Amino acid sequence: MTDWLEVGRLIAADVGTLLEELPTRMEREPVVGAGEGGDETTAIDAAAERAAVSRLEALHESGVEFTLVSEELGTRSFGAETPVLVLDPIDGSMNAKRGVPFFTVSLAVADGPKMDDVFFGYVFDFGTKEEWVGRRGEGAFLDGARTRVMGSLALTLCHLAAGRVDAVCSLKPARSVDIAAAQLLVRERGIAIDLPDRPPFATAPLDVSPHSRVVAAATPERCAELYRRLTASAPSH
Repeated sequence: MTDWLEVGRLIAADVGTLLEELPTRMEREPVVGAGEGGDETTAIDAAAERAAVSRLEALHESGVEFTLVSEELGTRSFGAETPVLVLDPIDGSMNAKRGVPFFTVSLAVADGPKMDDVFFGYVFDFGTKEEWVGRRGEGAFLDGARTRVMGSLALTLCHLAAGRVDAVCSLKPARSVDIAAAQLLVRERGIAIDLPDRPPFATAPLDVSPHSRVVAAATPERCAELYRRLTASAPSH
């Protein structure tokens, strides 16, 4: 059986080494292309994904088969439809390239193509060096301990799971690479989360397309209220 926690840790270590090799904004910021999700790909995005994919290629060479969904590459088969690995090598790349210590590696592992199929989530905070792990049916953990469980949606959801914030909403549509890992921590804590522009949450596809804004709070009712307020405050066209 594959140790997905170890895989996440190795990817985080690889990206950490890369950050040391590209320490300044001048090295990290140049735009080098566009990702499959539609966002600009900066030098740090591209280099981080190369490092992470290289690690996953080595995993495949060792006999592990899977499908990868990654922000820059899109979907790539490594010999099997499942498990599905949903990867964002740097969630919060704007922060990363500017030297703001609020960005993460985000890795989710699912046994099917939907959000509800995610059984493992790993988020590593490069600022605090905190490690967030969610396991379906087992709970949410911070640095190995069971937890009561802003520029980075994955990390913001982790802070919600830990009780550090009361609710989360995004002003623009999110992609599975942004939330697939952290949403498991939120749901393992019994906290409600929704994609109100494209319900239901459980069947949201694990891909790189932005389907809906995200709302998360203690109850479905509070999520609905957040969405009503979010929608009411949106500018008219």
